[in-house]
Amino acid sequence: MFTINRINFVMKINYKNTLCSPVDLQKSCCHLKIKITTTFVFKCLCKIVNLCHFIVIASLLVLCICNSSAAADQVRFVKSIDGDSLVVEVEGLQAEVRLIGIDCPEHGQEWGAEAKAFAERFASAGPLTLTFDKERRDRYHRALAYVWRGQTMLNEELARNGLAVEYCQKKNRKYCERFKQAEEEAKVARRGFWAQGGLKQTPAEYRREHRGERAESKTSLRSSTMRFLRKIGRLF
Repeated sequence: MFTINRINFVMKINYKNTLCSPVDLQKSCCHLKIKITTTFVFKCLCKIVNLCHFIVIASLLVLCICNSSAAADQVRFVKSIDGDSLVVEVEGLQAEVRLIGIDCPEHGQEWGAEAKAFAERFASAGPLTLTFDKERRDRYHRALAYVWRGQTMLNEELARNGLAVEYCQKKNRKYCERFKQAEEEAKVARRGFWAQGGLKQTPAEYRREHRGERAESKTSLRSSTMRFLRKIGRLF
């Protein structure tokens, strides 16, 4: 509006100093208004088109990233070490995975065999997906993960069936409340070891008492954890 008023003002001055008729001046002003309006509309359309291009490209990029991440997280179950530790494989690379947020009875401890058998049945029933939390490795160089089959999480199901206790650490607490609820549900329903009132020793207590009996014989497997995490695209 400021531009048009300025043009009208200039045209009025020129009218006084020239021999142009008022009709000619009016036609000139109309022509300038149409030209300015057309230019403005064209620039707006260009900006809209560029914005649409950006949105389309960004959407395609996000879709590609999501698809590649989902595919990368798919792993093949190899074997179960105990209830909360599995060996999985992706593209020929194996690694030991420690389930986050729960603690199952140890090998040799009461209910340890039942927890291991449950994990094997779960993991063998279909393709597995790993998701991670803030901390992705433990001090033993095991990958720390939530293990899923479809929409069902193995970590949670072990607690819900009375084969694990909630064991959330400071950093990895994404599903901590779910594990607590699952454990409480198992207690009320008297599932697994809760049918006898619980374990005589917690898994942590059992490990402390039998620390020297459990040799760390998986050094080569655990050394591949970094390469494993890089391969599935979830390193820090």
